[in-house]
Amino acid sequence: MLQLAVKNSDLRRITKLFAINHIVGEIESDKILIEHEISENILGNILDCAEVSAASNYESEQNLNVENEDVSKSVSPSKHILYNTVMRGEVYLCDLGEPTGFEQAFTRYCIVVKHNDDNLYSPTTIVAPCTTSAIKELNSSRIKFHFSEENMDDFSTAHVSNKENILLVDHLRVISKDKLLKYLGRMNRTFMDQFVNPLIQNTLEINTNTPKVFSPTQIELLKDIDTEKIINIMDTDQSDMEKITKILEVFGFNMKKNGMNYLCEGILISLNASKNLKELSEIISKNKSISASEIERLIIARVKDNYGKKIQTIQFIRLISRIIKLKGALS
Repeated sequence: MLQLAVKNSDLRRITKLFAINHIVGEIESDKILIEHEISENILGNILDCAEVSAASNYESEQNLNVENEDVSKSVSPSKHILYNTVMRGEVYLCDLGEPTGFEQAFTRYCIVVKHNDDNLYSPTTIVAPCTTSAIKELNSSRIKFHFSEENMDDFSTAHVSNKENILLVDHLRVISKDKLLKYLGRMNRTFMDQFVNPLIQNTLEINTNTPKVFSPTQIELLKDIDTEKIINIMDTDQSDMEKITKILEVFGFNMKKNGMNYLCEGILISLNASKNLKELSEIISKNKSISASEIERLIIARVKDNYGKKIQTIQFIRLISRIIKLKGALS
């Protein structure tokens, strides 16, 4: 029985590693319990993707060259693997429980559709169930599709079936994260933008002509900012990069810190293209003698310097980008 103590921020990577390798484990807080033997290769992968502060192997009584700590008392053997952080577009095997009336229920594939800002802090998420039932009729809130390389970032037949599925957006469900039994992959941005978003908008009668300016988390950050200064910056004839620099100073950033130039570049790129943080970092790293992963690390570190976990780095980048693109939105 292997027991590990890790950082809470590493749990998501470890649980996905468990899912990929079909490892049964329990997690509570920052403690992990693995009841059966695992290969040295998988153990090496765990140690590569997480910082293990303590470990004990109670079968062999051999430690992993770290401080030994009895963590067995704080691990609940009855819990499923806890996916403490989930992202929009991720696919999970979900426990939807027993049905009431015509609700979709039991254990099935589901796609997370909840906004990442809310996923970050909430113990619940929102999912759209899938079904392979041939008797389900299509309507304006449903679409037939296959899990495939074309519409997934990390497709593998070892994780998901390539049978034809129907996405049931008219059966959106709020579920506790402990009902996410197994991570299966992630739908790509194209699939979410072209198919899922229109289905949600149609199902909930969302007026797409009304522009979304700022998310609730972004609005909270703006409450502490002198918007008058930002408006004055936007009224100048400075370049976009100069405006970005001045606005970041208003937000309290120290522009002399290492990595601030990459944060500015990322915001500038996001003005003309919707990219995630990894994609932005890869673009910035081109023709530079620094890796994309190091650029990503520096950008995250600079945002965390100011806001800790109050906002995701990519959401902060999009906030500054929207301020520049939506002149007058703060006035």
